[in-house]
Amino acid sequence: MRGLLLGLVILGLAQTAQAQPADGQLVSSRPCPPRTESYDAWVAARLKDYEEEARLGLEARIPQPPTDRFRNALIARAEY
Repeated sequence: MRGLLLGLVILGLAQTAQAQPADGQLVSSRPCPPRTESYDAWVAARLKDYEEEARLGLEARIPQPPTDRFRNALIARAEY
């Protein structure tokens, strides 16, 4: 009995998790909040975060791509 009840609960949760709007329809939208830091400060913060992540990755023996490749993947100043 317990197994049947647990199975029904899991089945119900799985169906809820898969519910998505049809045809890519937006459920809601709102404008992005205004930026509070300069582009250069934003890039510096992202690079610092990446370098920290790379350092931690090396400690776990997980190599990371060079920082230059990450810098090139960031959005351009005009898009910021």
